[in-house]
Amino acid sequence: MRSTAYRVYPGGSFTAGYYGLFGDRIFQDFESKFLKKNIQGALAVRMFLNPLNWFRLSSTYFDRSDFAAEYYDKHIFEGKTFGDLAARKGPMIVMNATDMTHGIRVGFNQDAFDAICSDLSRFPVARAAAASSAVPILLSPITLRNYAGTCGFKIPERFEEILKGRAVSERQFYLANNIAPFLDSQTKQYIHLWMGGR
Repeated sequence: MRSTAYRVYPGGSFTAGYYGLFGDRIFQDFESKFLKKNIQGALAVRMFLNPLNWFRLSSTYFDRSDFAAEYYDKHIFEGKTFGDLAARKGPMIVMNATDMTHGIRVGFNQDAFDAICSDLSRFPVARAAAASSAVPILLSPITLRNYAGTCGFKIPERFEEILKGRAVSERQFYLANNIAPFLDSQTKQYIHLWMGGR
């Protein structure tokens, strides 16, 4: 009897992002577009058989996860952004990744993007999915530019108190600590994200 092998990819962000963008359509075409698709093979073919991509991948500004994000954007998420996700007014979808420098969770939500003076609504869902599934060594981190300090964002007073050692709960301390490293864009100009963020 012939058996079928399915590749398992880390992170539920693909399923969550697809459902958030397309709703019940997930039951019609997600299986063929993602679950039963040899995405690893498709990426390898594009990466190694197209000489144009060799030059792109040799750049310091473009890496394997950027390449994967482009594929996801075109073939899975159809160029949609978090603005499109919000416009559907469906369930709240928060994709997570891990900052590789500090080992802390970074959620793709506007509160986190406010701290780095960025607009989440223009951010591609595919790049968030790529960050949340970027397996260390196999894939490179997804990099975000940190613009903290350029938009007048101020850390909430309650977080300032927590960072001074006046935490009401362990959860509050954890949340405040997750924001603190990103508030100085001079020290931390870039945020490198990869798989994780539990």
